[in-house]
Amino acid sequence: MKPFLCFTASLAVILTASLALRTTGSASGREGTRRGAIVGGWTVHKEIDTEAKAVFDRAVAELKTETKYQPLSCATQVVSGLNYAFLCTAVDAEGNGYFCVISCYLAARADAPVDLVSERIIPFREP
Repeated sequence: MKPFLCFTASLAVILTASLALRTTGSASGREGTRRGAIVGGWTVHKEIDTEAKAVFDRAVAELKTETKYQPLSCATQVVSGLNYAFLCTAVDAEGNGYFCVISCYLAARADAPVDLVSERIIPFREP
């Protein structure tokens, strides 16, 4: 029970910190074309919308793994396309659960593939 409570507390801290972050702007301060985002700045993590879910599904398919991912929230960064960072829960083929961040890049053109897909496991240590 104690590891579960520590794990839950760690997740709460991570989510609270991600929601507290504000979007940072580029040196020029130019606004992006997506949802009023600033070019070079990250949005705060938000609930997954239909568009983000479609990108997430394409990114996970690129990982070619048996791990099952469930997105919890998504942040985006306007660059020459969009960078996505999905906070997720994951369960690997052996049944081990963990939290991770799936990040990817989607170019601005309509037929663009999802590129630069990576998974970063969020380390968890008992206090």
